[in-house]
Amino acid sequence: MDKLFSKIKKEALTTDEKSQMVLNLNKYVEANPVEKVYFDRPIKSPFYSTVWTISKQRTIVLPVTAALIFVLTSGTVLASNSSLPGDTLYPVKKFNESVQSVVAVGTKAKTKVSTEHAVARLKEAKELASKGGLTEEKALKLEVEFQKHFEKIEKNIEKLKNEGDDVKAEELLSVFEDSVSLQNDDIDKLSEDLDLNDDTRENLKNLRSVKTHVESEINRNKKDHSDDEEDEEEFKQDEDGVKTRGDSEDRDSDEYEDD
Repeated sequence: MDKLFSKIKKEALTTDEKSQMVLNLNKYVEANPVEKVYFDRPIKSPFYSTVWTISKQRTIVLPVTAALIFVLTSGTVLASNSSLPGDTLYPVKKFNESVQSVVAVGTKAKTKVSTEHAVARLKEAKELASKGGLTEEKALKLEVEFQKHFEKIEKNIEKLKNEGDDVKAEELLSVFEDSVSLQNDDIDKLSEDLDLNDDTRENLKNLRSVKTHVESEINRNKKDHSDDEEDEEEFKQDEDGVKTRGDSEDRDSDEYEDD
């Protein structure tokens, strides 16, 4: 831990990076307005049982708290945004993402955050491959991470549909698919631009493995969605058929009584 923080202290943002950070932050705030959500009971702080652990004697675990304050009040979190798996600051980046997931309020906001994190894994795979650092192990871990984010997105999309917000559900799903498609196009372009040698061939093989996994999951989701729509259509037709037969029987009964 001491070694990690000693390395972190050496990291610093340039003036351009700080300006870009403020610009990105303003854009994010404008694009993600706070949703009004009403709760039936008080919300327990996500840090209550982890960071701000208070014993029966009300003793705060100071080392953990001090570490959190250090990370959140420095430029370390922002500097970690460009880190890749295997870098010193990558654990900080992952921690930052977990915080983003916790503080996102509402199903729509959580879906947007999960989309950003899923796309981030594809960007990392692409950048690692371009630098010759996408090993088979790292590629597999990125696939697993993408899968976790995608499952959260699927769950949130289904929740929105169950709440009757089909339009927003389809909109968020479309944004996710378009974002992934854009990254896959970049992966194809990178595959064409890289000079082939033993190292790049291995990296491209691992990169294509990530892309294939992602495309497979999205196609599975589309097929499941299509099957659900077909089932709903068949159910609706069956209901209409029962209703039609019922109306016909009622008319026959009325005609019989008239005779």
